[in-house]
Amino acid sequence: MGGNHMNQPASPSPDSTWVQVPPQPDSGNDPARRQRRWPVRAAVAAAIVIALLAGAGIGSAITNNAAALNAANRKLTASRSRVSTLQAEYSAAKTQYSAAKTQAQQATATADARAQASYAARNAALAARSKSLDQRAKAISTAEGQIQSSTISSDGVYVVGKDIPSGTYHTTGDGGQTDNECYFATLNSSDTQDISDNNNFDGPETVSVSGVYALQISGPCTWVRAG
Repeated sequence: MGGNHMNQPASPSPDSTWVQVPPQPDSGNDPARRQRRWPVRAAVAAAIVIALLAGAGIGSAITNNAAALNAANRKLTASRSRVSTLQAEYSAAKTQYSAAKTQAQQATATADARAQASYAARNAALAARSKSLDQRAKAISTAEGQIQSSTISSDGVYVVGKDIPSGTYHTTGDGGQTDNECYFATLNSSDTQDISDNNNFDGPETVSVSGVYALQISGPCTWVRAG
């Protein structure tokens, strides 16, 4: 009896509280549990590596983008500088063209004014010369007319104041060119027999027709009014 009593579990005392302790997890001694943890750790590690690679890629992309952006900004700055230079050159060329155009217009206007002034001066000189020539021509014509009207050589009777002007007429004779003598007669009327004075001659002769009706001449002599 004593042996059976010793092998029976002791009953808890009515005064003591019994607490069941749950089984503690194995810290790593379970092979199956260790096998399940490796894929998780590998996935986490892979995720970390991927994240690091992605970060590196993003960083590299950002770096590349920043470099490209800087290069683009430099190109833009250079382009803007080139555009500004071209605009300045265009403005200078435009100013030069405007100045050259103004100078050309002024030169053309000056040349036109000079040409017009020269043309006007030449026209004025030509007009003055033409006027002078006209006056001389008229004077010569008048003198010739007077000479012609005061010169008689054909045989005939010339009424004073109608056919010839009054005055004194002179002739040098025929100069010995012919054997014929010259003749004149001053008439008191249209009757050739109504003679105031007459003469036959071969050399120089002068006669006044003032106060007579007509002068009759004949022969190779030419009579010119002398006064």
